Amino acid sequence: MRAAAGRARARGSHRMRNRVEKTGKFLPLLASFLLVCSMTGATRSHAAELRKETLDAWNQYVAASQQRIKDRADGAAPFLWTDEDPTRARVVSQGGIEVAPSMNDGSKPVPHGLIHDWVGAVFIPNTSIDKVAATVRDYDRYQQFFQPTVVDSRVLAHSDREDQYAIKWVNKVLFVNAGVDATCRTQFVRVDDRRLYSTSYSTSLRQILNYGASGEHDLAPDIGSGYVWRLYTFARYQERDGGVYVEIEALALTRDIPASLRFIVAPEVKKLSRKSLSDSLQQTRAAVQNPEPAIDRANANQRTRVQQVGASFQPH
Repeated sequence: MRAAAGRARARGSHRMRNRVEKTGKFLPLLASFLLVCSMTGATRSHAAELRKETLDAWNQYVAASQQRIKDRADGAAPFLWTDEDPTRARVVSQGGIEVAPSMNDGSKPVPHGLIHDWVGAVFIPNTSIDKVAATVRDYDRYQQFFQPTVVDSRVLAHSDREDQYAIKWVNKVLFVNAGVDATCRTQFVRVDDRRLYSTSYSTSLRQILNYGASGEHDLAPDIGSGYVWRLYTFARYQERDGGVYVEIEALALTRDIPASLRFIVAPEVKKLSRKSLSDSLQQTRAAVQNPEPAIDRANANQRTRVQQVGASFQPH
């Protein structure tokens, strides 16, 4: 009888483990589904319009972040986030990619919204800062560098220290394609021969309604699900150790997660944020390292001009 009771307990324990494992596998799917519901529900019932108090909080946060970047450039803090931690520096120098929240757990609640702030680093061996700069300024090829997320991109204007470009990206969550049409401006500052940083921000973001389906069209700026309202990116580049260290700090302003869904959805949003930045760093390294495929003469001439601009920076 004791043996039978033991076998019964074992079967019960095995069934419980199976239920736990299945629940664990199901939660990310459930979180994605709830995230989709919160996104699509906003456009079907009422728009998550960007409010003044939300935008004011964003502008204040960006201003404080700009000061931190200036401190790094001026020497008040290490230029690279990588150098602030020996373990992190070792991982990155050996080819790893490090991504972490810039504050708290990566997001900060503001009135009627959320600010997301993540930073990551990668090392690209056997290259120069001018080659990296030319690659990241080759906007016409972003849909090649950052596929499948970026589906279209083109340069609008560029000079020695400033670029404007248009970009369209799509993130697929279950059965919904969340698309955004954006125009962005990027400004570059050459600190010295081996250090460069840039700031990039969205000048217009328009949600694409019904992307890939009948009735696809852009909504007006600041109207829609609140999937993303504003973007601001800081990038730092330093040539040393036989290559170039690349760091990206990505800030985004979105609608808040509904309180009823926050417990399940918030952890998945963090995972998506981490993965998105890690993928971007990996794809940037690949774009610099991989040989250029066959291209037509017009595109080749355009890239030559971009490379010349990338190499023409003078320290400020």
